[in-house]
Amino acid sequence: MFSRLPFGKRNDVSIPLMSGKFKAFKEGWKNAIGHKFEGLDYEVIQNDLYQRDMIIKTPWTFKRREIMRWIVSMLIGICTALVGFFIVSVGNLITDAKFTLTLSQMHHCDSTAICFWVPFLVWVSLSTGLVFLASLFVAFEPVAAGSGIPEIKCYLNGIKIPRVTRMVTLIAKATGVLFSVAGGLAVGKEGPMIHSGAIIGAGVSQGNFVAFGKDLGLFRYFRNDREKRDFVSSGAAAGVAAAFGAPIGGVLFSIEEGASFWNQNLTWRSMFCSMVCSFILNVLLSGTSGHSWGLLSQPGLLSFGEFKDVPYDARQLPFMCLLGIVGGLCGAVFNWSNIQLTKLRLLYRHKRWARALEATFVGLLTATLTFSVPYVLPHCRTPATPLPPDQMLRYQFYCAEGQLNGHAELFFSPWEDSIKALFHGTEDYSFRSLGVFFGIYSFLAMITYGIGVPSGLFVPSLLAGSAMGRLLGQLFNLIFPNLNLNPGGFALIGAAAFLGGVVRMTISLTVILIESTNDISYGMPIMLTLMISKWVGDYFTEGIYDYHIELNKIPLLGWDAPFNMRSVKTSEFMSHPPVTFQEVERVENIINVLKSTTHNGFPVTKSDGKFMGIILRHQLTILLKKKIFSETQEQSSIDDQMDGYISKRDFVDPYPRFPEVQDVNVTPEEMQYFINLAPYYNVRPATLSPETLGTRTYDLFRTLGLRHLVIVDSENKVVGMVTRKDLADFNHAEHSEKQRPPSLFDSDLILN
Repeated sequence: MFSRLPFGKRNDVSIPLMSGKFKAFKEGWKNAIGHKFEGLDYEVIQNDLYQRDMIIKTPWTFKRREIMRWIVSMLIGICTALVGFFIVSVGNLITDAKFTLTLSQMHHCDSTAICFWVPFLVWVSLSTGLVFLASLFVAFEPVAAGSGIPEIKCYLNGIKIPRVTRMVTLIAKATGVLFSVAGGLAVGKEGPMIHSGAIIGAGVSQGNFVAFGKDLGLFRYFRNDREKRDFVSSGAAAGVAAAFGAPIGGVLFSIEEGASFWNQNLTWRSMFCSMVCSFILNVLLSGTSGHSWGLLSQPGLLSFGEFKDVPYDARQLPFMCLLGIVGGLCGAVFNWSNIQLTKLRLLYRHKRWARALEATFVGLLTATLTFSVPYVLPHCRTPATPLPPDQMLRYQFYCAEGQLNGHAELFFSPWEDSIKALFHGTEDYSFRSLGVFFGIYSFLAMITYGIGVPSGLFVPSLLAGSAMGRLLGQLFNLIFPNLNLNPGGFALIGAAAFLGGVVRMTISLTVILIESTNDISYGMPIMLTLMISKWVGDYFTEGIYDYHIELNKIPLLGWDAPFNMRSVKTSEFMSHPPVTFQEVERVENIINVLKSTTHNGFPVTKSDGKFMGIILRHQLTILLKKKIFSETQEQSSIDDQMDGYISKRDFVDPYPRFPEVQDVNVTPEEMQYFINLAPYYNVRPATLSPETLGTRTYDLFRTLGLRHLVIVDSENKVVGMVTRKDLADFNHAEHSEKQRPPSLFDSDLILN
């Protein structure tokens, strides 16, 4: 793809020219790779304002800030627990009311036709109506759709996703997901709970509710992308703790799946935040579910129950590894099918009303199947042990008195209850029941992920996998009766295998399942199964979250540099020539550049072209808005310029919605004035030579969390700039067919 062309001259600096093929490809991708997304500024701006601010601070100032970080982490945990309590409490009330109304019609009827059609219409109407309500929240705030995990993963990777951490998004997400779950869709609360925790982390840490125009004036020193990222990581970890009662798994989730940058202090604070969240939620759920206040029995929204009485021996490990292979294959098929459907959605489903209509149709289909399958394919049996009256009333489902319908136990039930039934049921299900349920539910989960409602993927994957695992466990038991395999244990392993094959998580998912089951003895088979399912799935497809990130054209940077970067130099993919400013620049030039470009960072040079630092767009707009300029190019001293005019707080208070250049009012006379940029630009940030290999550029860019990387020659003159978009463009150009799986990018619609 890239050829070593002769050196050309540009601004008297020798740089290798980009190959024509790559330039043409990059132009074609200009509107396809991440151009609606901006990077986050994680780098500390070390300028004169920063130095003056550091001089006047005492050691106690920094200790007080560290104490406040712990207080904010505690507040994030408490607020996340309250949101989780709201979701599960209101959701359960709506779900119970739906089942009560349907069962009342089912058991009070006069004829066979009425006994089916009236309850059926009640069930379908209520379920579809609830799904329609959920879709309205997404129509109001589109970013609230889905689980939110890909968006949070991208945010922690350094990408600013529009509106992803807004308070309005939290309201739409938390309220919409309870209607999605109550409507009976093949979704869960876990993904939206993680997204909600991340939003709470972003909101609480800023003390500023921009959406409501309310600034509490708190935590001003946390109003920057670097601090906000850390609190979002803690919030995401708290969301996992609230969903599964797994605080340790929450921290590992943020490390493995989310955060690109980590440190020891953040680990401790995230752990504290997750523990607080799990404890508060446990107290609330336990106290309101019939237990005495203070007796902790429900650490999370989803509980799998304990497996202490479900033993296994080492002879069963090969069969569990086989489950890992099957789970990886099923996960690959699930991901491929969902991504093909997502491509069609991106091509044809553009209007908000179309998304709401599709979600309503999926809700109608799901409700129809969950009610009609147990009726059309009944599996009536007499339970070996009597069930509680309310469960017996629900699961009887047109069977004779004293019998229950095995299909109703799986279909006509809240999905969390179906998981527990497969995990802990003492009686074998029929192979037909498990096969039918696995096929239908996997199909429903596949078409549901991606519709316009808040939805999680964990519960659907766990439920489909538990049906697969129990099916194979009973089959192994039939073939090898001497091994005395427990189908419930194999349901747990199957759930891990299917979920691992879909999302490709390993460490965090292992710990989450161990914490959720409260049994370390299954740690080894769960870990082996997840590793195998990931390896098998990776051979065929990417993880579902990575697929959706790519289809949304987000320039995510993975852990490792692409293989093709080992043989190219930075000069072959950097942007050049860069737009630069001199230390003392005319106001007119600055305004013209800001209006004619969308760049966020601009190198600042001396009059001889030597690099001095980099200044950001929002810094320039604030300087212009505050009119920090003078009539002549010979500026007054830096101290005189800054005193009484501008301070570091002037750059902090507008965060995160900085003024635009269109908001600047400058008279024609002031257009000829000058600004001394020396006190404000970031002094001597990281730079590289154009001869540096691409792998080193990539690693430096990602590990330091950079948004811009200035490329200078041997004379310290600026010859180019590298952003994450340049890295993403290069990777797609070089390996558009070899490394990238088929995606929407192959469509001529995007390039045209």
